[in-house]
Amino acid sequence: MNLLVTVGSFVLILGIMIFLHELGHFLACRFFGIRVEIFSLGFGKRLWGFKRGGVDFRVSLFPIGGYVKMAGEHIGEERSGDPDEFLSRPRHQRVVVMLAGPLMNILLAILLVAFNYTVGIEVPAFYHQPATVGLVADGSPAARAGLQAGDEVLALSDVKIRDWADLQLQAISFSRQTVPARIKRAGREIEVRLEMGETLMDPSEITGIMPFIPAQVESVADGYPAIQAGVRAGDLIEGVTDGQTTARGYLAISKLIQRNIAKPLRLHIRREGQPVQMEAKPVASKEGDKRGVLGFTVQIGRTVDQYPLPEAVWRSLRDNYDFVILTYKILGKVITGQQSLKQFSGPIGIAQASGEAVQSRRITVVFSFMALISMNLAVLNLLPIPILDGGMIFLLLIEMALRRDLPMAFKERAIQVGFVLLVSLMVVVIFFDILKTFN
Repeated sequence: MNLLVTVGSFVLILGIMIFLHELGHFLACRFFGIRVEIFSLGFGKRLWGFKRGGVDFRVSLFPIGGYVKMAGEHIGEERSGDPDEFLSRPRHQRVVVMLAGPLMNILLAILLVAFNYTVGIEVPAFYHQPATVGLVADGSPAARAGLQAGDEVLALSDVKIRDWADLQLQAISFSRQTVPARIKRAGREIEVRLEMGETLMDPSEITGIMPFIPAQVESVADGYPAIQAGVRAGDLIEGVTDGQTTARGYLAISKLIQRNIAKPLRLHIRREGQPVQMEAKPVASKEGDKRGVLGFTVQIGRTVDQYPLPEAVWRSLRDNYDFVILTYKILGKVITGQQSLKQFSGPIGIAQASGEAVQSRRITVVFSFMALISMNLAVLNLLPIPILDGGMIFLLLIEMALRRDLPMAFKERAIQVGFVLLVSLMVVVIFFDILKTFN
């Protein structure tokens, strides 16, 4: 059932993105009087469709992609010279037609994020709190740099870190690099150097820094040490001591409990504003397991980002702008060899994420994912690679600057090179997709 939901969600969401992208090209053609022969969702053999107004609207065999076939569009294609052919139109009109597809995806992303901010987006409370270290993973870049629980990350390189979400995003752009980090520890600022890692799965692995999450008890399980010691729902566990060290925050506390099976731990609890102390011995989570548990769950604080429409639109514009800048920044580092393509997802990763978004049954989650894919589609298509919209625009801009057509042989070779680059890129991304799946 999950596989069906994943595949169905992938086809539906990607289909919507592709349809709107191609609709942008189609509407621009209609506006300039350029004749359209085919409007296809997917590539390959025609599976189903209908003809209207001289256009063959079709669904084709391979659903990853789509196209609008304009009369006289392809370089080297035999043309009649009719004014309604694409290559017969002025270059500035052809640029607008090429831009129209990505612009539709950009507009969709802005509208979806603005809608989410209007109705309210629920996020973990720590996302908008200072980037305080809750746990440092063993052997991670943060551990090698000497970071400690309780440190606050103020900046990476010259980029100010506003909150935890900001740290996650910026860390991706610095993966596989050594960057100075400004840290606040016990009221004073220090600087360390982080040799950033790389990840196939979780951005936190790049730094090894986990967030500080208050250990607010949500429930206590019957028959486990926590309830026997007197822990109650609503208690705030401020710290847990094993006799030598005191862990604070849910993640550090959880790690301390896991490695202390059958050993007495001192729990420092805040209950209705009053300090309470008690002792408990972790038990194995299950027979043969070497991880200890006390038998309580923690409430992850959540907040809702909700704004009036004008501010929602402004925040959507800002978020999408930041995302585009970050994406091109990462792409630039990939091209120069500073980063690898591990940060990107291909068809498998997108399909899995589509299924997870739909199975959340929350419209804001689905819309956030759709906005992400839509903006990614625009960013990809605007790359100056011949065969993509951005590559064709790039060639047209060169011709506009030269005030003459580029040689036909040059344009044909450029498109061939662009095709090889695109296929190579997809092969590498899909390879990492497979690695992530087996992870």
